[in-house]
Amino acid sequence: MLILIALILCGIFLRAHQLGRALGGGDENQVLLEWIYTPVNHIVTTFSNGTGGDHVFHNIIVRMMVLLFGEENALAIRFPAFATGIACLWFIYKIAKEISPSKTVAQLALLAAVICPIHIYYSQTARGYSFMMFFSTLAIYATLKLIKSDKYFRWGLLLFLSGFLSVYTLPLSVLFILGLALWVLFVLKIPALKTEFGLNLESSDKKFYQFLSVFLLMG
Repeated sequence: MLILIALILCGIFLRAHQLGRALGGGDENQVLLEWIYTPVNHIVTTFSNGTGGDHVFHNIIVRMMVLLFGEENALAIRFPAFATGIACLWFIYKIAKEISPSKTVAQLALLAAVICPIHIYYSQTARGYSFMMFFSTLAIYATLKLIKSDKYFRWGLLLFLSGFLSVYTLPLSVLFILGLALWVLFVLKIPALKTEFGLNLESSDKKFYQFLSVFLLMG
């Protein structure tokens, strides 16, 4: 537990460092210039694939932060990316625990994510990439839980929401969702993988229709 707490605190420190720096670095200017003055009802229904892409759900949240805390508050504008970045670390740890019974493996997975420079950068940048990483990670976690659990509504709803919001943030995430759906199909149809997840013919057929309904609804 002490190792876990230390790693999470390290992740928070690395991502909080220079979080309040001047706005506009990297490709932040696009969201700042094009979207923070735009009404929310316009952002919700508009996708403009400019030079850097349009991260719709992130733009909605940033617009709300601007309305609440002002357009020059760097901490508030970057906080959504920071918060989802930290949450992403926690679910990376949880996924590793779902895959491997070894705590050491989960801690190493968390350590790799904590010190990953790309993850650090996007967790302190006012763009939607941190959202995309968080929702995609959450979708993996929900998928693993849905395969192993009988609580279809809880994990099915979580998978639906995380997958939808990942794509709503960055439409290219649809490739990840398709890949996840293909992996689920392999797990449910290949005998060796079914055995690994403790599924029999009846339960795998039931899971197939559960996942099919979730992915169709997500689409």
